[in-house]
Amino acid sequence: KSFLDTSSVIKSHTSFGLTRAYHLMFLSMIYDFSYNGLDSKQRNYLNDQLYDLILNLSLSMGRSANYSNISNWMAIRYSAIMMGTLVVDSLNTEYDHDLISSLQFEATNRYFEYFDIGMHELGFHKESMGYFKYACSFIAPAFAFIRNRYPKMNLKQMAPKMNHFLAANYSSAIAISTYDDAKGIKPDLSDDNIFMYNN
Repeated sequence: KSFLDTSSVIKSHTSFGLTRAYHLMFLSMIYDFSYNGLDSKQRNYLNDQLYDLILNLSLSMGRSANYSNISNWMAIRYSAIMMGTLVVDSLNTEYDHDLISSLQFEATNRYFEYFDIGMHELGFHKESMGYFKYACSFIAPAFAFIRNRYPKMNLKQMAPKMNHFLAANYSSAIAISTYDDAKGIKPDLSDDNIFMYNN
């Protein structure tokens, strides 16, 4: 219940941008996956939370945000907004419908713009592979939402530079020592997640 209440995130003008995006992504998933099991009161409650958070994140990514078009922050921001706008319903006025449609249009275009501007044709991302992999924790669910709504949409056609991402990712991964004699796969050395590892 406390997680579903996003008022503290929405009301704070300085809340952390990634926290806003995580809330919106997970609320979108919760609403979509549990829709048939919710009664009208629960649906209305979640709809209100989604609507407010979509507007909040559209207006600002919050504290510490990087607004560069090639930043993983923007991929995360617009992926979350797109997920929210694809599932929110029970909008009260024609204005609400028009606003959500406009925000969905913008988020979808920014989503694909992120690939076009930031990614090399061979699959390497300008910001770094590590940050791109982090952004994929939002990008991948967002694409699942798109495919659910628009089954004929093809990510490889909409973002052709994605075709070589996996090959580039594997070729740039190296095994490095982290700590406690652990070994990890780190996508490159330009990130600040130096202690991330997998056993």
